[in-house]
Amino acid sequence: MVDKTHRNQCRACRLAKCIQAGMNKDAVQHERGPRNSTLRRQMALYFKEPEMMANMVPPPAGALDLALPKPPTEPRVSIPVSVAGLSSVPLMPAITAESICEQAARLLFLNVHWARDLAAGTNLAMEDQLTLLESSWRELFLLAAAQILPTLDPSALLPPGPQSLGLAVEVNRFRETLAGFHAMNLDQHEFACIRAIVLFKAGLDSEPLPSSRSSNGSASPGTGSRLRDAAAVARLRDGAQLALGQRLSGASFGALRFGKLLLLLPSLRSVSTHAIEELFFRRTIGIIPIERIICDMYKAA
Repeated sequence: MVDKTHRNQCRACRLAKCIQAGMNKDAVQHERGPRNSTLRRQMALYFKEPEMMANMVPPPAGALDLALPKPPTEPRVSIPVSVAGLSSVPLMPAITAESICEQAARLLFLNVHWARDLAAGTNLAMEDQLTLLESSWRELFLLAAAQILPTLDPSALLPPGPQSLGLAVEVNRFRETLAGFHAMNLDQHEFACIRAIVLFKAGLDSEPLPSSRSSNGSASPGTGSRLRDAAAVARLRDGAQLALGQRLSGASFGALRFGKLLLLLPSLRSVSTHAIEELFFRRTIGIIPIERIICDMYKAA
């Protein structure tokens, strides 16, 4: 199949289809090479070699049970303790612009797999699962960076000239947000609970989603879709908060720590989705909406 999603899997098939559609092969610009795109390259690898990509992101080592009041017959939900594969797929400090984009792509992949593992223990429809991830990918990206690469600095990605002033402000907010969570010295269980709270809370917020999906599930510009089962999502959000509270209940100053963590959550929205896209992903995926990339990764996970 040659379509927008799979067109890079086989260049021979793509060329044959282009010629069949009337392309003038003499007009091909042979001097243009492929883009050095981390995200596109990993997407192509995933669709072509799913087993290999699965080995790069092994399943989580443990789970933290959500202590939700529920009937005995209702399946229990668990929170993957950490972003999948952290111990097996270490992320090294990023220095160059290319290495920063490489690490950002890997963080995005790990978050998608983590969210998919979490959703596997729920009865949420696929549409609601995608809505939650599309609404929360920015916050999840910041949380993953704070957990794995707290010193990540996107300053090297700023474009030259006065047009970068707005993004420079966002870069400062990015660093401050990571520093705030890093200063709390969170363990893997606490990060897992906060990540779950963010995922389920995002779909319940009143602000519109950055995209909507077509009939095939891909993202496209427009107004956001509403949750089909908001009550179930609200229960999952409350369960994640309860799990975090129980985790801290036995610790010294646990109640104070719980409050501080919840007060940190709004800082995850101090950095705009536009800034994260422009800084980390624009040079690798072009103008393709990142929600569409996330949707494709999620369904293929």
